[in-house]
Amino acid sequence: MALAVHDTKLPRYLQVYNILKDWIQKGRYAPNEKLPSEGELCEILGVSRITTRRAIEMLSNEGLIRRVQGLGTFVPPSIPKVSEPFGKISDLAERVNRLSERTKLEDIEISEIEPDPMAALELKLSPGQRVIKATYTRTEKSLPIGCADVFIPTDLGVKITADDLENNSSPTLIQDKGFQISGAHQLIGATLSDTETSTRLKMTVGSPLIRIRLLILDENERPIEYLLAHYRADTYEHHAFLSSL
Repeated sequence: MALAVHDTKLPRYLQVYNILKDWIQKGRYAPNEKLPSEGELCEILGVSRITTRRAIEMLSNEGLIRRVQGLGTFVPPSIPKVSEPFGKISDLAERVNRLSERTKLEDIEISEIEPDPMAALELKLSPGQRVIKATYTRTEKSLPIGCADVFIPTDLGVKITADDLENNSSPTLIQDKGFQISGAHQLIGATLSDTETSTRLKMTVGSPLIRIRLLILDENERPIEYLLAHYRADTYEHHAFLSSL
């Protein structure tokens, strides 16, 4: 009998992630023990293989499981402590709003194009599908501090204008167009500037950058907006209040 996943406040793959993480951390599956196969987990949890695979990818990225080619998926010898991967869109919106108050957008360009391979992969687009691409540079006191590219599938029928970008203090453009958002994946990492980002940010090639990737999901968990942003490492600061409770 399937253990139904039914908490509609979270996408199914996040529910599956939570369940499997809880089982691992509470010892239902001991260190070095093999987990059920993807097919077996689908039956146990009552979800699709795609949903299960996505949850397993998240667990693997956090070191909570290890996959051995030809043998299966195992709990590692020692289980790392991981932080809760969930936050609130409203928290991100607040940070974007504070940033918008002290900066402005320049070099705005909007076009309809064939997406680059990364954007197509993130948005799960089929060959031939096109996107609206919006690019801009964010400046503070005339200094370029960041640049971003936003991709939205054209089949959503959305029109994006420069005013949408300039007047938007939300982390997502698509939500202001009436779409229901179930959540978003945000990844923050480090990289070095290439020729394009160096030109846009007026810095030397190879300079350190903060890279932000944001993937917005609709109520059916479809990726409908992808943002790739780069900020100068010497100007970027991420603030979070950490409660002791």
